[in-house]
Amino acid sequence: MSGSLPVLTGATAALLGAWVGGRLRLPGGPVLGALLAVVGVTAAGLETSAPEGIRFLALATIGLMLGEQFDRETVTSVRNALGPIALSLLTIAATVAVLAVLLGRWFGLDPATAVLVSVPGGFSSVVALSIATGADVLAVTVVHQLRVLLVIGTVPLVLRIVLRRRRAP
Repeated sequence: MSGSLPVLTGATAALLGAWVGGRLRLPGGPVLGALLAVVGVTAAGLETSAPEGIRFLALATIGLMLGEQFDRETVTSVRNALGPIALSLLTIAATVAVLAVLLGRWFGLDPATAVLVSVPGGFSSVVALSIATGADVLAVTVVHQLRVLLVIGTVPLVLRIVLRRRRAP
């Protein structure tokens, strides 16, 4: 394919996949749906291409969505809880660093991919970071989707057990 056909093919697959992923209420539905649709199209032998500037626009949109979650009350709450927040962040950073080193050694992951598959975080922000840093986007996406599925599958059970024990005399 040449010209604008790969762009049209990629955009159509991504938009349809995003719509299906959202309708099916998949974790990270639109992102996962778009990803799977484009993988399916390219695996079928069709060429896809993202339009010029779309990566910048997508990353800017994610930045907007993350930034708009902060307001004056959020900043005040963070300021009042700096001790526990700092301890939590240092613990997470140390755990991520150790895990990233081990993943790099055991599985040969490049440093950016090893860190990003290890770090907890919002799906869209971690995928955006993987794009921006040149990490293996597919590996990061798969690991974080599996993490989301694990959380969805286990947290309700864990909460039920914890809450039951808390209520017991």
